[in-house]
Amino acid sequence: VEVAKGPYALTWGGGQLSAIRVETGDLFRAARAEALGGQLRSGYDTNVEAYDVTGTAAGRRGPVAYRLNGAYREGEAYQAGDGTSVPAQFLNRELRAKIGYKLGDNQRLTAGGGYQRQDDVRYPGRLLNAEFFKSGRARLGYEYASGRGLVRSVEATAYGYQTLHTMNNEGKVTYASETPLRVSVASDITTFGGRVATELAPAPDLRLTVGADGYRAYRDAERPFQVVMNGQPMVPPFYESDQIWPGVSITNAGVFAQVTRLLGTVEATATARADGVWAGADESQVTDVYLDIAAPDDEALDPDALDQRELNVSGALMLTAPLSDAWSLSVGGGTAVRTAGALERFADRFPANKAQTSAEFIGNPRLEPERSWQADLEVQARYDRVSVKVSGFARHLSNYITLEEAPNVEPMLPLPIFADGPFRYANGAATFYGGETSASVAVSPSLTAHVSGSYLWGKNLETDRPALGVAPLRGDLGLRWEPQGGRVYVEGTLTATARQDRVADKRLGEQSTNGFLTLDLQGGVDIGRGISLDGGVTNLTDTNYVNHLNAKNPYTGTPIPEPGRVLFLGATYAF
Repeated sequence: VEVAKGPYALTWGGGQLSAIRVETGDLFRAARAEALGGQLRSGYDTNVEAYDVTGTAAGRRGPVAYRLNGAYREGEAYQAGDGTSVPAQFLNRELRAKIGYKLGDNQRLTAGGGYQRQDDVRYPGRLLNAEFFKSGRARLGYEYASGRGLVRSVEATAYGYQTLHTMNNEGKVTYASETPLRVSVASDITTFGGRVATELAPAPDLRLTVGADGYRAYRDAERPFQVVMNGQPMVPPFYESDQIWPGVSITNAGVFAQVTRLLGTVEATATARADGVWAGADESQVTDVYLDIAAPDDEALDPDALDQRELNVSGALMLTAPLSDAWSLSVGGGTAVRTAGALERFADRFPANKAQTSAEFIGNPRLEPERSWQADLEVQARYDRVSVKVSGFARHLSNYITLEEAPNVEPMLPLPIFADGPFRYANGAATFYGGETSASVAVSPSLTAHVSGSYLWGKNLETDRPALGVAPLRGDLGLRWEPQGGRVYVEGTLTATARQDRVADKRLGEQSTNGFLTLDLQGGVDIGRGISLDGGVTNLTDTNYVNHLNAKNPYTGTPIPEPGRVLFLGATYAF
């Protein structure tokens, strides 16, 4: 898993300020030649009552390699550290397959796909529970890698996925209240995209990567609503619209180039990209109600004003230099653009991803894209028994997409929990500073100590208040004992999280949270013949704590606590 924070993932795709890339490994190297191999694993966690079974099988036959993965997971309600019962639940099944064909020593084709279904997912921090998720995805890829000559590699990928998602309020307070409500949401999330890139080596000390990528995202969602009166469900007269996403389409097409060159002992990497964005909605599904409330001023929007076009240019530069045989210094900076999403553009009084409260939020189709300006500094050291990394950054966001009050708009649903709001998405400005540090020390050939910490500070410049949803200071201290041979290991991690008092306007639902200390222990043993066991305990001291970014119970306003003590045990069979 590779994480790029800030404007340094410009060759991975457009419309983002940071990115995560997951590499599943070389299909042909992972599969043993002319043989079938894999593993089966099962585990159980107390408290959350979670049970899982996963399996992987992979093999090769001539130029063909294949892999098949399956998983089943379920969990129930859990108890927090103070004994409070939290009504969580999930049931998940998934199946994934991938097949590859070698066209020659340097070329291969791959095709993969998967299906996932989740049922009866209970969200203690939301107004609705999920009845089901049905997700299907497919991917086709071509790779050429020579390692020599002018053209070092060529990659081409096409992908698509669709998620059908239904939620309702069964099991919530509103479902069995004095005047029962029947609320549901049915959504369709579909995305198609692709990428092509080639790496060139015009000179021994020069690498050039050029390419293009794009995607089209479609979002459609409806929210039927009824009140049960005298045993009969009916749509109340105050309910104005059930359209959450009116057939929203966002298309992003971009081109990029990255140059890496050695300037003496300094490695310099410069990246640039340009993106065209087309965003709009199905005019036949856009309601007059939404047009009346979507504009921050009191003037109703014209349906022709919903379409938006953007041309976004991003760029970054990173310099890395050795300070000595062990120490290196990296300095970087750049700017990147994130285009507004479907909820931010077209939500009609629907909960926001950014907020901890379940208040109603209104999209703004005229949002400007969010631009980040960032500078980074990182120092690393590697010795035989010690490694250290310290990094820091400063980021300014112009056209920061944030939330503000919408005082002239009435809530759609007359519930006490909507007393604050509605709110709308709006552009502003913000500044963030932060840093991370980590170190690892081989105390002995069998014992390793590690320490890490992170801090983030953010301010909304429009409100002169702390930015919304900033995690508190956190640190980890751990020890791992693993004798040579690696057949047994024992590890303990102590995590300390500070109190977070810097919170945004309370009307946006953010509250202060206390600091906490937790201890996790785990271990494992390889008993031979492909069988290994592992187990341990998380939150050994049964601490009652809340992650600052957790949602709140929409009916009580209390943040959702994390699980108390959890014992877990797992077994793996590799063949």
